[in-house]
Amino acid sequence: MRQSPSTGKFVIPNSATHYWAPIKELIPDKTTSIFSRLSDPEKANMGSRYEVTKLLVVYITRELANRIKASNKPTVIVNTPNPSYCKSGLLRDIDAPAPPDFLARSTEMGSRALVHGVLAGPDSNGQYLTNCHVQTPASHVTNKTGVQIQKALFQELVDKLELISPGISREI
Repeated sequence: MRQSPSTGKFVIPNSATHYWAPIKELIPDKTTSIFSRLSDPEKANMGSRYEVTKLLVVYITRELANRIKASNKPTVIVNTPNPSYCKSGLLRDIDAPAPPDFLARSTEMGSRALVHGVLAGPDSNGQYLTNCHVQTPASHVTNKTGVQIQKALFQELVDKLELISPGISREI
């Protein structure tokens, strides 16, 4: 791998919808994995899947940043900015209800949030960002249950990645 004096950035766009994502499917138990519960068509709550995926991003971002910080590997800043709902042509061909335009930001304003994520410094590492500032994520991320979910989810993800690419966990 080529060495660089620059700090690497890993920016994962996110959404405020993680604040109202249900966590029932995510609470660790000894019988089934989180990913198994999420993919079980009989039990999965698909109505809230978008919100849950955004919550998963927050958990994984936080744990990845914690693990990178704890290792003595090269510095990488990982954060998850929220560009918010932006009015654009992306939904023009979708025959489904969309949020009203008065709730939307301009695409230029939303893009600022993403650029901020790229330019943000070490204080943004592992953080959810909104309105170009570090924002405290949902309480079900930061409370005791949230921390348990975060650690269990990340370990399950690493285990899955190890099956795909053995040895990858040594890199984090």
